[in-house]
Parts: sequence; C-alpha cells; structure tokens
Amino acid sequence: MSQDARRQGSNVNLERDLLIQLIAESLATELSLIRTAEPPLIPPRAVSVQALAVLVERERLTGFVRHHSEFFSLTPGLIGEIRKEGSRLSEFDLEIATLSLHAWTLRISRLLSEESIDHLVFKGWPLAMMSAAEASIRGAGDVDVLIRPEDAPLVDRMLTRSGFHPVYALGPRSKLGWSFVCFRNRELPYRSDWAEVDVHWRVATEPEMLPDASSLLRRAVTVGLSGQEIRTLHPSDALAASAYHFYLDYCHSLRRLIDFIRLCARADGGVLIDLPLASRQVIADLVCFCETLFGLRLPELGGLPDPSTRNVVAMFDMFQRSHGPGEPSTVLNRGGGGPLRRNFRHLSRYSSRRALIVRMIARGLVWFPKTADHPRRIGMVQAFLWQLGRLLRGRTNSDI
Repeated sequence: MSQDARRQGSNVNLERDLLIQLIAESLATELSLIRTAEPPLIPPRAVSVQALAVLVERERLTGFVRHHSEFFSLTPGLIGEIRKEGSRLSEFDLEIATLSLHAWTLRISRLLSEESIDHLVFKGWPLAMMSAAEASIRGAGDVDVLIRPEDAPLVDRMLTRSGFHPVYALGPRSKLGWSFVCFRNRELPYRSDWAEVDVHWRVATEPEMLPDASSLLRRAVTVGLSGQEIRTLHPSDALAASAYHFYLDYCHSLRRLIDFIRLCARADGGVLIDLPLASRQVIADLVCFCETLFGLRLPELGGLPDPSTRNVVAMFDMFQRSHGPGEPSTVLNRGGGGPLRRNFRHLSRYSSRRALIVRMIARGLVWFPKTADHPRRIGMVQAFLWQLGRLLRGRTNSDI
C-alpha cells in the first residue's frame, strides 16, 4: 500500500515537497507524533523563495508558517524570508481579520439564539479553537452555520430582517418548496455589509456521507472563553467533516490536512463507531494518505474500516494534479466527460449512485439566478421555467 501510494506521490515540485516536509516536522513536534520516514534532503538553494511564498499564501498557511517557524530546523533562513516577504498581509492584518471573523461569528450566533434556533458553527474560528491551532493569525472567511432543515425558512426570514441578502434569488413560497430546496441543496449563502454567512442544513452534499443535522446538533460541544462561547461540531464529527471537505475539494488543500491531523488526536472512538460507513471510510482512507504523504504515524482511531487502496491512490492522483502546473481549479477541470459526469464519479466513491442520480436530477430541474443579476427572488415554478428556457438554449452550467 505504502509503495503504491508513495509512487503516486512522487513529484518534481520542490516548493511543494519542501512545504510538506516543514508541515510534517512542525506537526511531529507539536503533537509528539512518530516519524516513520525520513524526508529526502532538498537543498534550500534549489527552492525559489518567491514560489514557496506564493504556495504558502495560496494554501492559506501564512499564519501556520509564522506560528511554527521555531520548529522548522530544516531551512530556518528560508522560513525567515517567507516571514518577511512571503505574504501581502502583515501579522497585524491577519490578527485583525481573525478578530473580525470572531466578532461576526458571535454576533450571528446571538441573532440565531434570540430566535431560539438550535444551531452550531463549524470550520473557521471554532475549528481553530478546538484544534488549538494558530487561531490568532488564521485569517478571515465565511461563517458556516448548521441548522435543522425545518428551520431554514425561519432563518431565511431572520437573516433578511437583519440586513442580509441571499446570494441567489431563491424564494420558495411554501413548506413543500423549502423541502425541495433542502433535498436538492445542502446550504444557502447570505451576504451583508459586515459578514458572510453560509447556512447549512447538511454538512455533506449527500446525506449518507455524514450524520444528519439533528445528530450533529445533539452532540455539539462548546468552545471559547466565558461570555464568548460558541457551539460547534463534536471533535469526531469535525474530523469526519474535515476528511469529507478535503475529498470534496479534490484533495488539494494542505491546510485541511493539518486540521485533520490535529483533530485525529481529539477524536472519540465511541462516537466514530456511530458515524455512517461512508464517514468512517473516508477518515480511514485519509489517515493512510496523511501517514504516507507526511511520513508520520497518526494516533490510533477505533471503529474504522481498513483503508481502500483504490481510494487512497485516487486521492494521491487528485493531490498530484491539483499541485501541478497551473492553478488548482484549472488543473482539476481537465479530463473527459464534462463537469456533471466528473462530479458524479467523484461523489459516488463514497455515496450511493442511485441516491446521487436522484439528487442530480433534482438539481437540474430548477435554476436560480444570482440576486446581483435578478434582485427579485423567484419561487419553484418560475425557477423550473427558467431552467427549461436555459436548456432549450443549450445552457447547462449552474452555480447552485
């Protein structure tokens, strides 16, 4: 297994390989992990400081590199150059962005609590708090909120009253319409002058990949200081979500891998064994992937199946292509079959093909424009007619 996966992982991208070494060295020190393989020696002079700095920023690891530079005994001079010149943002700017995200998260959570809406916040600041990451210099982003699907209409009205607008002109006018949207989609994004919120009723695109919202909310945990507490995913659920999102994004994010490895040390075997099989399988596969990529032995996790050689090799193939020449999105869009077929192949590795086909049909039945182009929100019948007109004109692309 290791030889096959390592063959898939071989690369001539020295900057990427050096960054992987630096991550492995810092996590081994931070988490007291055993090194199972010595990394190949990469002479610092063979690496472009500028290219490495661009990679660090593209992977959103500027805060990680700055925070863990004391662990980087491999190339301290090179890391010093990245700390000085590698990012457009100063450490002060990063801290301000993170504090802003912290404030947005608390404010949105309080708005939901005032309406007695059961919710939690995942990824972002709560994840950094849970994983003891470099939270003060993690940077900004969206606020990801999880609610029960039956609360979606109430949350929509509450956010609209609070100055938010949906990114898409989606406006179901009945309980049945909202039920269709919740079946078809997993989230809706909202924006305001002061924050960006993604409202989820599923963490995964397909229900069988992760527990449902009620289960996740029932075992939520609280993080944060007194007076600033936030409910978030249980560490084992956060581990499953981290693995799922890494795979969903075509296995390119080194930052997600760091989150995943940190969460492995906090997962509870009693909760892991209750996760859906698809969740446990993607966790097992990603553990194998990380151990091979970084040369580390991760903590033992109970309740997992054996890793799938086929899946792990596929992860390495996607990782290789996403870190090859060009931007990740360009590289990942290569290949035959078009986006619909490629997305189906990708998602069906961990989900039922029959259920996936039904959901893809549901996604193809209606179309919603962006509110920037069509400020008036439209219902299901009008959305169906819009999609019919687009299909007759040969338009099949869709963001939602």
